[in-house]
Amino acid sequence: VWLDEVKGHYGEDLKLNWRNFSLQQINAKDPGDWRVWQEEDYTSTRSLMASIAGEAAKRQGVELFDKFFLALLTERHGGSRAPLNDDSFFIRLAEECGLDAEQFKSDMKDPKLVDIIANDHTEAVEVHGAFGT
Repeated sequence: VWLDEVKGHYGEDLKLNWRNFSLQQINAKDPGDWRVWQEEDYTSTRSLMASIAGEAAKRQGVELFDKFFLALLTERHGGSRAPLNDDSFFIRLAEECGLDAEQFKSDMKDPKLVDIIANDHTEAVEVHGAFGT
């Protein structure tokens, strides 16, 4: 991933703070009051579980999050098109990246992570004018 190369070039001088932005939400046709993060069944969404998994990984530190995030991007965009609505996929990836799997599973169930995702998206749209593809 090109950003990994940029980080390699700048080293510790480059600090990234990944935030959440839902393309499914922003690209929804006439969403009205519907919000992707309010879905009861996260497996019915295209990528909400990936955002939750990312936030769960962040709780174990920047280094492990970076490793998890790069692995997730590689799995998703590296040809396998890994599913973004399957807990077992995220748990396997967390284990492979050295995260504490039990902590990760517990954190994935924390509703505060969904609040973070909702707040990130809302700020992106309302404060920064972010829009979809």
